[in-house]
Amino acid sequence: MGSCALILEPKARNSKRGFKLIYFNRNCNLCGSADCRQVYRVLDFSIVKCTACHFIYLNPAPIDTPVDIYGESYFRGRERDTDAYNVKGWDYLEPDHLRDVEEQSRRRMNAIESFVTGGRILDVGCGMGIFLKEASSRMWEAYGVDVSPFAVHYARETLALRNVRVLDVKSLDFMDGSMDAVTMFHLIEHVLYPKELVDSCHRILRPGGILVVETPDISSGRARRQGINWRFIKIPEHVNYFSLKLLSQLLRERGFTILETVKNVESTGIINKLCGGEREARIFYDTWAGKACFRFIVNQVRKAKEFVSGNLLKNYDHVLVLARKN
Repeated sequence: MGSCALILEPKARNSKRGFKLIYFNRNCNLCGSADCRQVYRVLDFSIVKCTACHFIYLNPAPIDTPVDIYGESYFRGRERDTDAYNVKGWDYLEPDHLRDVEEQSRRRMNAIESFVTGGRILDVGCGMGIFLKEASSRMWEAYGVDVSPFAVHYARETLALRNVRVLDVKSLDFMDGSMDAVTMFHLIEHVLYPKELVDSCHRILRPGGILVVETPDISSGRARRQGINWRFIKIPEHVNYFSLKLLSQLLRERGFTILETVKNVESTGIINKLCGGEREARIFYDTWAGKACFRFIVNQVRKAKEFVSGNLLKNYDHVLVLARKN
């Protein structure tokens, strides 16, 4: 136990790609306490836990969002900055991965539309816009912001999403009550001031509007077992490490009612095994995905898997929380 101010601050780090990050000591964003203890040490970075509310965060942290990380190499899974830890990105354009993201987007929209159907939706940290494309196909008026010029260019020019623009989350300038839904998928772990970001989302949403937050859960069994080797320990990309308990508490304190929480687990692999491989399973799935009975069976199997792996075994990585503005 001790004051976070006593932790030695790393020097400004010069990336091999030519940009510099300046680090500063921070208090806990959730409760304001300066008292913390070190949980993990990697390279010359410290991940600490607030001794007052138990929030886990990177400290010291970059004073600004490391925008230069999110170039084309990040979105093509080729990010390999040796001055960072475990910052790799994903190849969003690889066909199988793209199909998985599109299927994930459909599930996310299904969850949202169980509480609100149609209207204006804002995706904060929208990346290349794949989720917004799904929302737009369902006749939602889709808006998105992201810090990556590459991702925004792809969303606008390739996916024809004209209401997507480059904007830092600190500068959300949408009108009060202008959105029916706001989403943040794997975004809140990237920002220095998550409490203020949730407040901005609350302001932008209409009364009764829906907020969706998805983030890695450091309280999951997998995160606990793997420790510093957990794949979502990403430095300096991830500056916050939420538990489901603290994320839900934050949303309630900032004026939301929790509607549903989903612990996202990996596929059962049943179709892969029955079909003799991933490629054959993908062909089978694409052939039958249009059948309502098939979708119903897959959904029931997924729910059973989520209950067993998520709730009983806690064998998952991230959680999705849907909340309504009070």
